[in-house]
Amino acid sequence: MRLSVFMEGYTHSTRPLVGPVPGCDDIVLLARFSGQGFKISPAMGDLA
Repeated sequence: MRLSVFMEGYTHSTRPLVGPVPGCDDIVLLARFSGQGFKISPAMGDLA
């Protein structure tokens, strides 16, 4: 048996967060790809 405990967060719109981090021009934020978005997260990483 295996047991895992973790917190999973969601935005109010249930959409992923994608875009530049304010004040850090060389960092792109890609977050909230849980559930259905999990399957497209590798492609989004390639695009970033």
